Amino acid sequence: MTKYRAAELFTLQTVPAVEGKPEWMNQRARRRPEYRGEPAHLAGPGIYGMFLDDRLAYIGIYAGYAQRPFGGSVLDRWHKHIAYQTLRAPEVSFSAKQLQRITDELDGPAIEAIAACPYDEPLIGRHGGSCTFEKARFAVRHWDVFGPGNEDGMLNRLSFVYHRFPPSRADEIPVDGGCDTRTPSGWVKRNWLHEPERLLIAALQPPCNSGTLGGLCDVGPDELLARIAALVGEPPADGVAAMPPPPNPSPLQSEENSLMPHDHEETPGEAAFRAMLGEGGEAMLDDLHARCPSAMSIGCTNIPDLRIYLGRRVLVALSPRAGGRLHCGTYASVSACRALGFDAEPENGQMTSRFSFLPNHHDLGDLLAVAGAAVAAITD
Repeated sequence: MTKYRAAELFTLQTVPAVEGKPEWMNQRARRRPEYRGEPAHLAGPGIYGMFLDDRLAYIGIYAGYAQRPFGGSVLDRWHKHIAYQTLRAPEVSFSAKQLQRITDELDGPAIEAIAACPYDEPLIGRHGGSCTFEKARFAVRHWDVFGPGNEDGMLNRLSFVYHRFPPSRADEIPVDGGCDTRTPSGWVKRNWLHEPERLLIAALQPPCNSGTLGGLCDVGPDELLARIAALVGEPPADGVAAMPPPPNPSPLQSEENSLMPHDHEETPGEAAFRAMLGEGGEAMLDDLHARCPSAMSIGCTNIPDLRIYLGRRVLVALSPRAGGRLHCGTYASVSACRALGFDAEPENGQMTSRFSFLPNHHDLGDLLAVAGAAVAAITD
């Protein structure tokens, strides 16, 4: 059994808080250099657990890239969990209904700070909230671990395990994702991941998952991996004892969990944006999250498009186009974009410049430099 301590995988970086949010929403988890890219043992689809002091807190799934399910890295989920499920990320947001429930039913210093913020924005996500009631409940109940001032020790208390589907199963996936899914990764989620995830959550009730009761969960890393292996019909990892599948949930639990959202800190806009990207675009998106400068933030809208922000100001807006290209609108000047190698033209709308490009034909640094040029343009 391989257990991954968060401190071995990530470091925490303090970044500027967003105006209108608590000042302690100012942490991002950054991958350590040796875990950048697609480490083979953490690439491809699977089911994972997140633990606090070796007690199960959350069950999630990962299905790789939209068109390449055995690519990507589950670390692109885990870095979000560390900061979002602890309420520490500047990107944390809520739906209006969830935020009302949080302030009505929870208490403590974190809730007091949230309640003191304006509710119209930015705490309420304009394009879907990234944080649920259950995640907020978990964070405030363990605020002695996650609250400001505890950053040095927080990563040592969190850990993950991953049951990864073997690459030998790649031939089972329809090339086009099947007739009722848009992408191969959608087929993987539907056929390999969703039902085991549902059964595990219903049986084990991890406190961070939507629709759970919130009590402490005594399931440890070994037991979770054994249960996953039993459910998916694969042998458990070395050193993990075999275990029968979890008992079937009650009819009420089954009905509730069949409607369970797959809450992976990915808004509907980001899911739609990813589904329209080619492989190079998804790799750029993951790298963009990892390398986003501390003063900037990233968000997706339901258009769908991706935007790079400085505070609430949009610097760059990216939209998918045919053939894997991305269309960019930005406040950076045409001359600045051309100097960075982009074939830019004047934009007739709100922004200054527009261009399109293939992600694998440009280094991500070029795009971030465009965002930097936009900062200079709007602050002159």
